[in-house]
Amino acid sequence: MCGISGIYQIKDVNNKLKQAVDFMNQSQINRGPDDSGIFINEKRGIGLGHQRLSIIDLSKKGKQPMGFNDIWITYNGEIYNFLELKKDLKEKGCKFATKTDTEVILALYLEYGEMSFAMLRGMFAFGLWDGKKQKLFLVKDRYGIKPLYYYSDKEKLIFASTVKAITKSGLVSVKNNPQALIGFLLFGSVPLPMTTVRDVFAVPAGHYLVRNADGQQKIIQYYDPLVFYQHKSAENQHESAPIEIRQLLEESVNLHLISDAPLGIFLSGGLDSSALAALAAQIIRNQHKSTKIGVNQRLTTLSVVFKEKEFSEKKYQDLVVKKIGSEHREIKIT
Repeated sequence: MCGISGIYQIKDVNNKLKQAVDFMNQSQINRGPDDSGIFINEKRGIGLGHQRLSIIDLSKKGKQPMGFNDIWITYNGEIYNFLELKKDLKEKGCKFATKTDTEVILALYLEYGEMSFAMLRGMFAFGLWDGKKQKLFLVKDRYGIKPLYYYSDKEKLIFASTVKAITKSGLVSVKNNPQALIGFLLFGSVPLPMTTVRDVFAVPAGHYLVRNADGQQKIIQYYDPLVFYQHKSAENQHESAPIEIRQLLEESVNLHLISDAPLGIFLSGGLDSSALAALAAQIIRNQHKSTKIGVNQRLTTLSVVFKEKEFSEKKYQDLVVKKIGSEHREIKIT
């Protein structure tokens, strides 16, 4: 969970760009306590900020904003197929200086341009500045897992991981959005793309926003789940569905286990978390056997346990832990 922010201001920069991005960064320290970074180009009116939570490549080489060849990015998330994409790019002659998925996004954009966004699998939100074309892209993952908000008018575009960060820039007049409040009272959440602040919106899932130097901008859809799956035949689907679901789950869990930081899985004791924990434990055991590492590698599971028996699912958690042989940790709520 990193914090990203940025400003593309066409007029009246007046050396205040860095100060505004600084304010936005400071408001998102809770999202990224490991490192902080800023990229500023006053001449072009572009500023990018980043608060880092290190997951892939924990070294300083992973510092953001990251850039080369006048392409800069501030990125939050994880690209699950980045190793596969990196391999393909290497075959095309690309060289990499880090182990990060951030650098893969940059290299992929340099190779394929806007088409590269549809090639990414994962949960992500990023701002990408193309200095040669003087375009800013705001890209959100296929299912809208990672947050990405923006404010825009004729002179500027401001974006961040949180609505609060946009308001902290000092460049936005903060006014409540009554329609958002009505939506919250009716549905229990604010209907997207609205937010609680007037004129601040969420970038839709599976879309990217592009802003040009002349202030023109548009939002483009790069992923539609209905179109993506329409090629699949419904014939004999009931027979192949169990096998296909397991294969897809195994593939997804395997991709989620890629990390340079310690990871674990939350085990509630329900069907979903139990199935995912079992698959993850099996994958880790198989990896351990294939690498022949002397130290026994086990999945870490974490559970919340309540003192009141009517709220506790400890007996189901214990059954799963015993079955999969995980290293289990409990947090007791009294």
